[in-house]
Amino acid sequence: MTEWSAPRPYDLVLCGYGIFFLPDMDASARRLAGLLRPGGRFSVATWAEGALEEFGALLFRSLDAGRPGGASGRGEPPARRAARRINAEETLGEWAAGLGLRDVSVHRIDRRVPLTLDNAWDLVLGSGFRAMLLDLDDKAVDRVRDRFLESLEAERVDALDASSLVAVGTV
Repeated sequence: MTEWSAPRPYDLVLCGYGIFFLPDMDASARRLAGLLRPGGRFSVATWAEGALEEFGALLFRSLDAGRPGGASGRGEPPARRAARRINAEETLGEWAAGLGLRDVSVHRIDRRVPLTLDNAWDLVLGSGFRAMLLDLDDKAVDRVRDRFLESLEAERVDALDASSLVAVGTV
């Protein structure tokens, strides 16, 4: 994605919940916007401030069950730092305008997803949260899963805050 070139300019570049995973979010976004034709639209969806926080905190604490040194020795992932820069309507709009986009609008979508013990672990494995497990062996992952699901139940967490922001701008 950071190197592909378009055979002709695009009408739309859309990135859903992934721009913050790029090694250099700003440079990559400017490059992607540069693939658009004049009048083309660039859109980014990202998590709103507070979204995924309770869920992620429980998973982070559960890592102590799978890692001898616990979770505390790990620094903040670069993707999380980048995502925090664009997790509010104002900062996302300013960031998009800083890419050279005009007529930028930001829309908030409030969403709570029901959580069950059956779907919570699937959400971990099917999202960026799975990166927290990459250095663990299978038994350690099982311990983390068990502790995570126990903590969801003990703390009565029955919904995931999946509130999002969507920015759209034109080149």
